Amino acid sequence: MLCFKSVTLEDQNILGDKLNSLNCNLLNYSFVVQFLYRKVINFSYASFKNFVISKIQIQNKDYFLFPVGEGDYTEVFEEIKTYAFQHQDKLRFFQFCAVNGEKLLEWAETLKSLGFSYMFYPSEDEFEYIYLTESLAKLEGSALKPKRNHIHFFEKNYQWSVEKISLEHIPELKAFNKKWNIEKQIPSTSRLNMENEALEEAFNYFEVLGLKGIVLKVNHQVVAFSIGSLLNEDTWLVLFEKADRNVRGSYAMINKLFAQEIAKGYPYINRAEDGGIEGLRKAKQSYMPDYMNEVYHLTIMKN
Repeated sequence: MLCFKSVTLEDQNILGDKLNSLNCNLLNYSFVVQFLYRKVINFSYASFKNFVISKIQIQNKDYFLFPVGEGDYTEVFEEIKTYAFQHQDKLRFFQFCAVNGEKLLEWAETLKSLGFSYMFYPSEDEFEYIYLTESLAKLEGSALKPKRNHIHFFEKNYQWSVEKISLEHIPELKAFNKKWNIEKQIPSTSRLNMENEALEEAFNYFEVLGLKGIVLKVNHQVVAFSIGSLLNEDTWLVLFEKADRNVRGSYAMINKLFAQEIAKGYPYINRAEDGGIEGLRKAKQSYMPDYMNEVYHLTIMKN
């Protein structure tokens, strides 16, 4: 029987290496993400032979990531199925790439003769935006001219500075985030509340987790910050990014500076999903992603 336990700092090396081995560029296959959101969506993991199985729990429903490791996938799928149906009415796999979906689909087909059915579907709201670092750093081409215009305005009209985040910055970043939340008037049901819980963890464990980031200031006051972590050998993940909308160009500037100062030398930047939020989708699309990293779900039911 699988035994799930919460993600801890002591798991960073073992769990991190396992997750990195999948190399699918999806943010949930990151130890940093699993640790930061371990309380928000109850990230936990179990070991089975040479596999690691991660899951979350939302509204008392378990959702399993694709198992990471080496060996017989059918065996580990069956182990997850046994656990799932002992605790829930369905088996829910979520957040996996198309290539891994092929393995799951092949297995799911074998279950149909055993009294099971399944739903396999893309989750477009969770598709992750992957950008070329060089594109975000240079913002060349006519499609990105509006971004350059915002940056030119910012550079011309403000006395600004940029600094790499250190522990000394954390108090002022917390103060800026508190002010940002008040001005944003975030409702209690907003997913931004979950993000803020994870951000507090990022502030508290900034150095331990190896996070990197930049803070943008105008007249020595914080107007934007961006925090990220290395997702794999060629991709940086932007975990958190906030800016003062009253300061024109602050979002465009912090985006560009992250690419120039933090992700320099790495081909790609993952700026996560849009969650189906129309304004966020429009903003992310306006930066011209190199590709969308597609995300799939599989739900298995007893007939």
